[in-house]
Amino acid sequence: MNQPHLQTYIMVFVIAALFVWRNLRPRKLGVGTLWILPSVLLVLSALSIWASYAAAEETQAAVPPMWMTAVAAMAGLAAGIPFGILRGRHSKVKQSERRDAMIVEPSAVVILIWLGAFAARLGLRAVLPHAGAAATALTDALLLFATSSVAGMRYELYRKFKALHVTSANVSESA
Repeated sequence: MNQPHLQTYIMVFVIAALFVWRNLRPRKLGVGTLWILPSVLLVLSALSIWASYAAAEETQAAVPPMWMTAVAAMAGLAAGIPFGILRGRHSKVKQSERRDAMIVEPSAVVILIWLGAFAARLGLRAVLPHAGAAATALTDALLLFATSSVAGMRYELYRKFKALHVTSANVSESA
């Protein structure tokens, strides 16, 4: 393993460890910060996909045509969003002392989905470095599935946040 690949794996491990540490405790989420994590994951996923294509050119590995990558990306997004919405429906949310925030109980499922997809992607690429363009596109779809599932979950959390405010407004009006 050459030095740039080792540095990449160390950086991925550090980012993943910080991601896990931050998401394994109850979190106060404000409406303004609700979309930060999905945005960061989207950027990391896009950079990972871009880096793998750049590395493929260097190593002469098979690169899928743009249409195949686009179809795989759309399939990953289309499958991940509804899965995330379902996950968000099962997340426990309660009102925070701040009007513009809520407390979301920790869940390892979201972390495991994203890390599992990322690990599967890295594993497939390591085990099957010359598996072909379809395998590369499939791993990209897997990564975007995980990222979009987090976005779908945050959408459902936003809906729950709005419902909390409607409920608390109705309770204060009747009191």
